[in-house]
Amino acid sequence: MQHFQFLIFSSFAFLFSSGICRAEERTPRPSYANTVAELHESRVALRSSLKTSSKANSRAKIQNAAEAELISSFETLSHYWLGTTWALGAPQTSVPQIGKVNCGTFVGNVL
Repeated sequence: MQHFQFLIFSSFAFLFSSGICRAEERTPRPSYANTVAELHESRVALRSSLKTSSKANSRAKIQNAAEAELISSFETLSHYWLGTTWALGAPQTSVPQIGKVNCGTFVGNVL
């Protein structure tokens, strides 16, 4: 759990200290829905590989790939949310750039 908390904290620190948050630096990318669908397919494939793998060495490689996928997906998805209005109260959005989002909703959508 500590590793996971460090991952979230370090990702936020990176986003805000690196200047990625500036709107003029954003580049066009695939739609959020397409990206979420692709990441879901990748995670399903990793889970299937892990379930069918019986060798410890193979399982360790799959687990390492899954951890790398988690880190990469957090960075990828969080970029879509840059510029979304931050606010408390209902309703909260599940779609970046539309409506408002608070920290808990942001983390829930990204993870």
